[in-house]
Amino acid sequence: NYGARRIIIGTGEREDQVLAKALSTPEVYLVKRYDENLAHLLYAASDFFLRPSHFEPCGTSQMISSRYGTLPIVHEIGGLKDTVKPYNQYEGTGTGFSFQGYSSSELLDRINHAEWLYRENTNEWKAMAKRAMKEDWSWTNSSKKYEGLYDSL
Repeated sequence: NYGARRIIIGTGEREDQVLAKALSTPEVYLVKRYDENLAHLLYAASDFFLRPSHFEPCGTSQMISSRYGTLPIVHEIGGLKDTVKPYNQYEGTGTGFSFQGYSSSELLDRINHAEWLYRENTNEWKAMAKRAMKEDWSWTNSSKKYEGLYDSL
């Protein structure tokens, strides 16, 4: 894992399982509450943001992390799939990393791939972070797309 450290912030339905794992793993830190200010500091200080949601109709955390240049690693579902363009090493495109099947092995594969890119191809990782920071999810941009759709009908 390249000596990576992981910080988990928040609460959830599997809180006790996460806590038990965090307490037994020195590389994992758990903040068992949600704190908006701390969350923004973590976005700014991190290299990757993990959002392996099973269900995510929209999601804004991956967009916030992208704005900070913190590359998201997400499950390809709902709003996560809509807002994170998967990294393509052959085309040099993408704004994050994603996995299709909802399994721990696919998630771990994406994490390992992201960490490998960070360590072994720093220029490509930086280019992807810049692309992620330039993404435009504003209502102005969205409304233009809707206008184009309506005009085409």
